[in-house]
Amino acid sequence: MGYFCLECGEIYRKETSFLETHYEDRFKSFKYCPRTKCNGEVIEVDDMFLPAIRLLNQKGYNTEYCCSGHTEENGGNSYISFSFENDDEQEINLQKELENLLPLPNGYKFDMIDIKGYCIRRNYSTDLSTAEFHKEILKNALATLIWAENLPDISEEKYLVNRNVP
Repeated sequence: MGYFCLECGEIYRKETSFLETHYEDRFKSFKYCPRTKCNGEVIEVDDMFLPAIRLLNQKGYNTEYCCSGHTEENGGNSYISFSFENDDEQEINLQKELENLLPLPNGYKFDMIDIKGYCIRRNYSTDLSTAEFHKEILKNALATLIWAENLPDISEEKYLVNRNVP
């Protein structure tokens, strides 16, 4: 696993001395970037998805969780979870618009999580050997990166709707 700062874009290959804050009312804790004057939130990212996740966040697609798949789980799935920073009606409309505009990587489908976020998910076949499954995970990671490269940059002003995108 790698770590990625959502604010400055810095990638950390191993856990560093992150300042960590725990919230009792949330399921997760937050790690903060150790770079001076950044203090952005640092997220753990599946190594296979790190280039795509970095690019998605730079383009304004706020990611929350991801997994490229695990070879010990024959079958399993791959997913990227996206979140919106607020739940006002315009943000929800943007989400619906994006669902209609964006072709997903091969085999992915939209999967609603709740009003504040959604997920794209791809289920892997259960009929693959371990070597074939490794190959599928690699092909999927490359397809996801190519997909991210071709997405429009929604951090541009014409797409912004009450967003705080760096």
